[in-house]
Amino acid sequence: MVITVEVANFAIKKVLIDQGSSANIIYTSTFKRLQIPESDIRPYHNQLIGFLGERVDTQEYVDQITTFGDAKAMRTISIHYLVLNAETSYNILIGRPALNALGAIISTSHLVMTFPSSVKQIRMTRQCYMDSLKVVTTKTSVRKKENIVANVEIDPQPSVEQGPKPIEKLQHIQLLDHVQKNTKIEEWIKGLHRKQLVPTLRKT
Repeated sequence: MVITVEVANFAIKKVLIDQGSSANIIYTSTFKRLQIPESDIRPYHNQLIGFLGERVDTQEYVDQITTFGDAKAMRTISIHYLVLNAETSYNILIGRPALNALGAIISTSHLVMTFPSSVKQIRMTRQCYMDSLKVVTTKTSVRKKENIVANVEIDPQPSVEQGPKPIEKLQHIQLLDHVQKNTKIEEWIKGLHRKQLVPTLRKT
């Protein structure tokens, strides 16, 4: 996201908003055009580490009043800028320290940055945040579920009627005279075979 801010009474365009940066940076070419007094410049001898792990030397920093927004909604804060000598298409990089101090909320999908411009708006923002944390309880009707149990045989066995049936016709044979004990043989068994089979069945 690229915006315009006001620094040292200059309207500066091409200001990059970088939420991934841990520092606020003003580049040397831009810094020289602002004509900031030498008395405002402070030495700084630490290094910046880039995304690829490269280290960049910095020699000075400056604190400058920076204004965001326009006449309808603006906010002015003091930002700690590191002065960096590097070639870039931007004039200033606004990182997390300034964004946190500004209280900025950024929507990257809509390319919009919002921030409170007065104490009243800050209070309203905090109240909205607290309201969002409240848990809204709703009545839920619970209906008792009836458990219907079906009797299902795991290994059902076929009944006599469902079992295999003979193709040929059968004839009942009484095995014992005093006991109701019968068996069946096929009708085609006749003659000598029948006379030999019936006594054998009665003995068994």
